[in-house]
Amino acid sequence: SDMENLRSMVIMKTDLDGFADRAVKPSQQDLSELLDKRKDMVSLVVARHAGTTIKGEGDSFWITFTSVTTAALAALEIQRDLQHAQVGSSDEDRLAIRIAITVGDVLHQEGDIFGDSVNLTARIESITPPGEIYLSHAASLAVNNAEVSLDYVNEFDLKGFAQRERIY
Repeated sequence: SDMENLRSMVIMKTDLDGFADRAVKPSQQDLSELLDKRKDMVSLVVARHAGTTIKGEGDSFWITFTSVTTAALAALEIQRDLQHAQVGSSDEDRLAIRIAITVGDVLHQEGDIFGDSVNLTARIESITPPGEIYLSHAASLAVNNAEVSLDYVNEFDLKGFAQRERIY
């Protein structure tokens, strides 16, 4: 039954900003090298924090974790690594990653994930500014404040959700 595939987990979605606009400029080779480098960087961080990459589509990844704190620490590390990798790059060549983190019940099917939490992650990621990490209200409650300091951002109306979501 579906219930057997239902689990509470932490969901992270990352998205490389400026990617669509930029896809025109560099050669295909530069672009695929760039993505491979980023994929390796993200994969390393995810592995170190016991995360699982569910799917990656070029500039965007879906990753699950068992802990919000671990996911948040991984997100901070991804942001840091990306900045370090780009020291000395010109502004227009800089890439920025948006990261959204939620927690909730997820349906696992054929290597993919479904459910309200998945939809919520996508919605939050779409309003996350480049270079930032946004957490859902539920995720903010589950984080260990001694390890990750949160700031309240605002309440947002998100498409498909009746209640406004408090974002951190």
